[in-house]
Amino acid sequence: MTTEICLHGQACSAAVRGAARRPVSVPRTWRCGHSVHRHVLVALHLRQRNRKRAASCITRCLQSTTAELEDIDPLTGAVLTPVKSKVPKESVTVNGIRWAYRTNTEEPKDLDKDKRPVLLLHGLGSASFSYRETCELLGKEGFRAVAVDWPGHGASDKPDPSQFDYSKKAYIQALDALVSQLEHLNQPVDVIVQGFILGQYALLWAMQNPDKVEKLVILNTPLGLKTKLRPELAAYKNRMAFLRPDPKKKRFDGAMYNAAGSSYQMQWNIAEGYNIAYQEDDLGSIAVAESMNQVDFPSLLAEVNEACRSWRKPSLLLFGQNDPFIPITTVFDFLEDKRTNFELAQLSTRMGHMPQEDYAEAIQKTISNFLRGIKE
Repeated sequence: MTTEICLHGQACSAAVRGAARRPVSVPRTWRCGHSVHRHVLVALHLRQRNRKRAASCITRCLQSTTAELEDIDPLTGAVLTPVKSKVPKESVTVNGIRWAYRTNTEEPKDLDKDKRPVLLLHGLGSASFSYRETCELLGKEGFRAVAVDWPGHGASDKPDPSQFDYSKKAYIQALDALVSQLEHLNQPVDVIVQGFILGQYALLWAMQNPDKVEKLVILNTPLGLKTKLRPELAAYKNRMAFLRPDPKKKRFDGAMYNAAGSSYQMQWNIAEGYNIAYQEDDLGSIAVAESMNQVDFPSLLAEVNEACRSWRKPSLLLFGQNDPFIPITTVFDFLEDKRTNFELAQLSTRMGHMPQEDYAEAIQKTISNFLRGIKE
């Protein structure tokens, strides 16, 4: 008879000591309900006298909670760092669209009233989840940080294109309405942006509203006129329409998309946090496709470049230099004809397309000092 039991350390190995004749392939990963040690399930030929003890161990395994299972990589069995709040807990409805957002956990009394609120905005295909650690780090320094999920992304509403057409105008108008109504965002605010398309729309909104924005922090966002669309997004611009991704046939892979630009191997439970918007239905995938249908990327680059020429507020460019999609040389080209209010900070630590995901702690001091007006 073959049955499955967990095997780790002395506690469970005692149940099968001497009973195993021939272990076979590892079919699944579990976390044992009565131990913090990592273990895998193995199929063993057991002697009759050990079946009861093995069954008891199986029962404990099956009683493991989902939260416990998320601490184990299902492929390698490696212990993973637990991930907090994949889905934002807060939301606000503005003009019929529910925006999900996350903010730091500090009580208002623990925040510095002299520090401006910080609005954090992600790029197309991503989510406020990328700023989960940055929000908390800013909170510990007395800032009120608010990271939102754009419409069509994360846990925010994903309207039908007939109601929200996912154009540049629609996104910018929706963001302006949100900033005007969200109680945490006393103006002016400081803004942190990152990512393709939506990161650029966020920049345009800021530059159209200099009275609402005091400082800008720009993490890896397309700026240079020679910047190309990353391959996953370029597919939506294929000249042959029948080769473009069809969101109703194949859903957008948020996990792979956000893991692709990292300089480090992303834990699977973190990657899963980016895929929530695309798991239950195809609305999130449609939002990405419609956003790409609406954008003219070269024109968007030119518009952002022109808007930055007249922008006078303090702005920090903080770019990961191992970004496979935005060469650092395009940033140098962008800065050639810009005012001195644009400051470039070189990151010594190896980082990719999302520095806030790769190593939030490493960029925190630079961001904080800039927001507080402290020269490094």
